[in-house]
Formats: sequence, C-alpha cells, structure tokens
Amino acid sequence: SFSVPVYEKKELKEAIAHFATHASLKLRQQEGVCFGISVFFHTNRHKDAPQYYAQGESRFVSGTSDTIKI
Repeated sequence: SFSVPVYEKKELKEAIAHFATHASLKLRQQEGVCFGISVFFHTNRHKDAPQYYAQGESRFVSGTSDTIKI
C-alpha cells in the first residue's frame, strides 16, 4: 500500500525492494526464514481509469532471510 500514487516502473521497483528489505530485517530479528515470496499490485479500484493487476512469486531452495535473495 502506498501513501501516494505510483506512476513509474522505477518507483514500483524501488518500493518492492524497500518492502523486501524490511521483511528480511524482520525475519532476521525473529530468527526466522522464508521459503518464498509473492508480490502483487493493482491500480486504485476507486478511480475511474483503466484497471491493471499483476502478480509474481519466487520459491527458494532453502529457507532464507538474506535481503539479496529475497
């Protein structure tokens, strides 16, 4: 969820990287690992504009909390 609208792909990539970094940090603080990650986004359904939705996921061979892998 974003506090301001995101229009550029670069902004979206940076936001995803930020969220992944934060999640990695939380995993390490909890001494946890994850075995996969999924990302999804969609346009604001409350705006009268063309709607778009996309998703992706990645699974890891072993559990990780490594920011670079995530």
